[in-house]
Amino acid sequence: MRITKKMLETRIEHLNQILRGVPTPKGYLGEDASERAYHYVLECSNGGYKLNRFTSSGYGETDISYYRMTARELYYVVNSMVNMLENEIQNSPFNPQGLTMLRLEKGLGL
Repeated sequence: MRITKKMLETRIEHLNQILRGVPTPKGYLGEDASERAYHYVLECSNGGYKLNRFTSSGYGETDISYYRMTARELYYVVNSMVNMLENEIQNSPFNPQGLTMLRLEKGLGL
């Protein structure tokens, strides 16, 4: 099965939903930058894909995957992150609100 850009975006939105409790904001300009802080986004260029995350200001991006990958490789990376987080939430004494509190304690924001 071919991995498409839309499939990657859907998994990244799911990752953001788990970590932030809200979907990824659409667009880069004209929105409140604080809504974009710490959201994961897909970068596509030159036939490759990278996973980036908005900085705490919401204006800059930082690399999560350090090099470009094929769509299939990045899909497996993001899918692994989602599966790990879902298993941790399901099998831990923390509930999703507990995950939010853990993020706040580590200074990672909401």
